[in-house]
Amino acid sequence: MVSFSIGLVMNALSQCYPDRHNTTWFDGWVSCEEAENPNPERGDSHWIMYDFNHVYGLGEVHIWNVNDNNHLDWGAQFFAVDYSLDGENWTELDQFTIPRSDGSSIYEGVDATDFNGQEARFVLLTVMENWGGDCSGFAEIRFEVTNPVGVAGETVADLMDVSAFPNPFKDNFTLFIKTTRAEALNYSLFDMYGRLVLNQKISNPRRENRIAINLAKQQNGVYSLIVYQGEKTKHIQLVKVD
Repeated sequence: MVSFSIGLVMNALSQCYPDRHNTTWFDGWVSCEEAENPNPERGDSHWIMYDFNHVYGLGEVHIWNVNDNNHLDWGAQFFAVDYSLDGENWTELDQFTIPRSDGSSIYEGVDATDFNGQEARFVLLTVMENWGGDCSGFAEIRFEVTNPVGVAGETVADLMDVSAFPNPFKDNFTLFIKTTRAEALNYSLFDMYGRLVLNQKISNPRRENRIAINLAKQQNGVYSLIVYQGEKTKHIQLVKVD
């Protein structure tokens, strides 16, 4: 079985113990406004959707809740998780709860649910309840991948990895893109109203790309960043604060 992290995870070499998350916002997902859910049955809600680009057999899901001591009440409490092969037809896998983080430097997260080999390309997490804060989110997530389905000549290691630091940020953040492929990369940034803020192309990407981005002139709020490389797409959310 192979485990790998999707979208939100940045490996923090300063951590002393495996699977332990520190107390500051380095990476994470947060939603402060409800939006139309990809699954119509969920209505307007706080949600995040993962596109793995291929169909995989999935296993255990491990989640680290919000671990910033100033925003522990933003942490998700009650989730619904749906999966799909095409991003349009959804099946509920599970509804589950995770505890509020304790804000400690040795926080290890929790095993949240298990796909038990269920095949999916898209996974949708909807926060039904949080711990009382104005926003909802979590710090980090990890999916176990049991096997790729119908993927010729490509391994899990070929998947494009995208992260940003710091997040939340004030004026600047650094976008990290890792890829084993040589074709051009494009990245686009949208504000909370869906307006295009930034659109750039990297014609000759390296295996590890670091891009400094300045949004000092933009308003505070939630931003969506999408990275494209061929048929691969990665999406992360960022938060600009004072």
